[in-house]
Amino acid sequence: MTVSRVVNSSGNVRATTRLRVEQAMTELGYIPNRAARSLVVNKLGVLALVIPDISNPFFPLLARGAEAAARAAGYTVILGNTDEQFEEELAYLRTVCALRVDGVLLAPSGRRSRQSLELLARQHIPVVLIDRDVDGIANDVVRGESRRSTILLTEHLMLHEHRRIGLITGPSDVSTARERERGYRDAMHEHDLELSRELIHHVPYTRDGGRRAGQALLGLAERPSAIVTANNFLAFGLLDAAREAGLRVPEDLAIVTFDDVEVVTDSPFFTCAAQPAEAMGSTAVERLIARLGGDESPVRETVLYTELRIRRSCGCA
Repeated sequence: MTVSRVVNSSGNVRATTRLRVEQAMTELGYIPNRAARSLVVNKLGVLALVIPDISNPFFPLLARGAEAAARAAGYTVILGNTDEQFEEELAYLRTVCALRVDGVLLAPSGRRSRQSLELLARQHIPVVLIDRDVDGIANDVVRGESRRSTILLTEHLMLHEHRRIGLITGPSDVSTARERERGYRDAMHEHDLELSRELIHHVPYTRDGGRRAGQALLGLAERPSAIVTANNFLAFGLLDAAREAGLRVPEDLAIVTFDDVEVVTDSPFFTCAAQPAEAMGSTAVERLIARLGGDESPVRETVLYTELRIRRSCGCA
């Protein structure tokens, strides 16, 4: 019983006794069995974070915020990467259900993630959506403000006298891609600028996707003079396409984007809508832990606003 109190930090144990037990645990290499303990206290002390692309620097920042908040509350975070594939997402979630984790933070892969949420609901595992939501599902979600931020980015290009502006965004079944397209369309409509289907491209949220869409836009008979991209990967791919076409940025083509994740340079280049990735992760964990603590209030959408950061890619000095 004394050992149990030391392991579980419960009850009163004299300091000298606690030290002797901890020394013995160290000498024996003893690690408490969380799975066995969870059968008694109905708590594993583990949260699962399932994200769509670990290679995108935005998501490690989000994971860092989530992990810090979880650790402060006495939880451990395990990470799953789906590569934007629903099948991978569902496989991860079946595994975390088998492990009986306490809760899940999910950045859904798209509309099909409704099945993922139904799986978690059947297993009575609380979930908070992060960065993205799922149509038709009422669920706690913590996300950035996509529509308003895209309006600001598009209007900033208009301040540079750009009138033919393109958009490269993600797959249409991903909520962030749809919201950023909506913001772009709203800004163009508000300023009576051309809204041509040939100026809008939906591609995977990857550098190659940005490059292919950039090649298509820059190959138009009347190419756009400026382009909005829905994340940094797309922006870098567009930059590749511009260089291949012999175009200079921003002299020949202006670019604005989402996410301030140029982590490999001391002189960031892209004008961007910077989302608070770490705050998004920590806020989602706090919401999930509140649910685990018995909070039965109505589902809540928490929107974290972005900051427009003006750099050189748009033409600003």
